[in-house]
Amino acid sequence: MTKPNASVELNAITKSYGSTTIIGDTSITINDGEFVSLLGPSGCGKSTILKMIAGLASPSTGTVSAGNEEIKGPGPDRGMVFQDHALPP
Repeated sequence: MTKPNASVELNAITKSYGSTTIIGDTSITINDGEFVSLLGPSGCGKSTILKMIAGLASPSTGTVSAGNEEIKGPGPDRGMVFQDHALPP
C-alpha cells in the first residue's frame, strides 16, 4: 500500500505573541481526501492554525506547506471564511 500524499503539513510550528506562546511545537499532516476538525476551548490556537494554512499568519518557528510548497503568504489555491465579517489588513 502506498503512502497518501500530504495536502497540508504543519511541521514543528510554534506561534508566540510577545512572551505568550499560543501554539507550541505542533506538527499536523492532512492527507488527500481527509477531513479534519480542530477542537478546543477559546484562545487555544485553532483560528491561528487556520490563518497559517490560509497564509494570513506566519508561524514563529517551523513550516507550513501545501502540496509540498511552503506557504509564505495568501494564495489563489486556498482561502478562509471568517466567522464574523472581517477583511485582512
